[in-house]
Amino acid sequence: MEEAAGSKHAYSIVVPTCNERLGVALIMYLLLKKTPQVNLTSEQDALTWRWTSHGEYTAKSAYEMQFVGASRDVPGMAIWRAQAEGKHKFFAWLLLQSRILTKDRLAARGWQGNSNCSFCSLHEETAEHLILSCPFAQQVWSRVTVWLNGFMSFQGFDLQLEDWWRANLQNLSKQEQRVKAAVLMYVAWNIWKERN
Repeated sequence: MEEAAGSKHAYSIVVPTCNERLGVALIMYLLLKKTPQVNLTSEQDALTWRWTSHGEYTAKSAYEMQFVGASRDVPGMAIWRAQAEGKHKFFAWLLLQSRILTKDRLAARGWQGNSNCSFCSLHEETAEHLILSCPFAQQVWSRVTVWLNGFMSFQGFDLQLEDWWRANLQNLSKQEQRVKAAVLMYVAWNIWKERN
């Protein structure tokens, strides 16, 4: 280390070795190879906000941008207004986001057990399979329809959970939605409890 004359600072000169120079050159080569070709023009640069169609910033677009990639738009009002207990509403909210701890979600967390459905053992246990497409669940839904004596029917068992929920509640009055949403929740809850 050398000290510059009359200076309080110490300077050190590091000369890279041949291997270090080759490493830097290789990294630069790889970076340049991965970088897309840039064509420079004489046009002036411009800033655009990609979250609006006109390219200008708005507070609304910044707020909405925070939720891009977040959980799906769950039809929450029908859940929270249903004539059901709080635990069933919370379960339905988790269910419609596929957040209940089915075997596929447990496996994603490192669980090593059998991931087949607890009822039919034919398919991987997902929230959609467990509540909608499992033969056991289909029998339960069929029996509930019979038990309700045609008062209420259910549809869309080949859909995703959120679409199934909406299909069963569409074109109903608010009071009918509250009642049917509660029935959907209770049946799904009892299928879940039977599994556990």
